[in-house]
Amino acid sequence: MMKYLAGTLEDEQYYCKTLPNETVKININSPDTYGRLVKPFQEDNILYHTYQITDERAYRVVLRNLHHSIPPHDIKEELETLDIRPATY
Repeated sequence: MMKYLAGTLEDEQYYCKTLPNETVKININSPDTYGRLVKPFQEDNILYHTYQITDERAYRVVLRNLHHSIPPHDIKEELETLDIRPATY
């Protein structure tokens, strides 16, 4: 495993920790390194679990004091003009 990581991440900073149930936790320092690590895992069909990168996480916002007569489609369009991609429910 260490040879695999060394070949994949080269000189990047990372550290590993063994956990119960034959699990290894790999911590990395940058989103770029994350991408270079996950791609070979996918290509080599290595089972892994990852958390979503903070910058890519969705966030929830509650809009208050909007008049009930405003159509939801208009709100969505206005948010999109502000480069906010609202989820559709």
